[in-house]
Amino acid sequence: MLAEGKSGLIKIGSGVQAPLRTNIEGALMVAQAQGKFHESALAGRIYTLIMSATTTNISAGNILGAAAAASTQFALWNPAGSGVNLSLLKFSLNITSGTSPISGLWHSVASIAPTITPALAVTSYVGNHNAGISTYAGKAGYLTHVTGSALTGGGATRGIRLMGLNITAGTYANLGGVAFMDLIDGDIVLPPNSLWVPSWAAQGTTMVGGYSITWEEIPA
Repeated sequence: MLAEGKSGLIKIGSGVQAPLRTNIEGALMVAQAQGKFHESALAGRIYTLIMSATTTNISAGNILGAAAAASTQFALWNPAGSGVNLSLLKFSLNITSGTSPISGLWHSVASIAPTITPALAVTSYVGNHNAGISTYAGKAGYLTHVTGSALTGGGATRGIRLMGLNITAGTYANLGGVAFMDLIDGDIVLPPNSLWVPSWAAQGTTMVGGYSITWEEIPA
């Protein structure tokens, strides 16, 4: 088999077989055509869970080493029979007031029972990044609650790694526009019967803020 390339830009129509593209020195050219997650978003497989703001201090379920069925303000789980794996992509945090605990945040995971449900009423939002596709239904379970809701059926959590966020103890009461992001980029995957929560190393003092987690649903 003989592989041949063509130097310079190539303009062709859809469905046309094209030669490999090289530079003027014959080196193979590779370029990213669209954004990293363009194809997945277009297919309706990328979702984001959003919590705009808590109203009380960090709940027990969002502290490192939380007990089973702890009260949790923000959590994402993949129920039994979902048929998908949840590939986590990015996590965002916005602190609006209070004093943050030292040592920052961890990614924590746990096993879950097939019948996991929040024990209390919850307020939540989960959105497909391609609003034009409605035939692909998100299969993840999720919880956001301003004061905290027990994850009935959720196991004890364990931290698997620190987030890439440099947060020191201090007050944010007089600051605006302070936000943090951790690019997970798919190195944490939730199979069916598992959950993820962001875990603070300690409680802090009257911490208030918002969260979001973005993931891709991939057939299991």
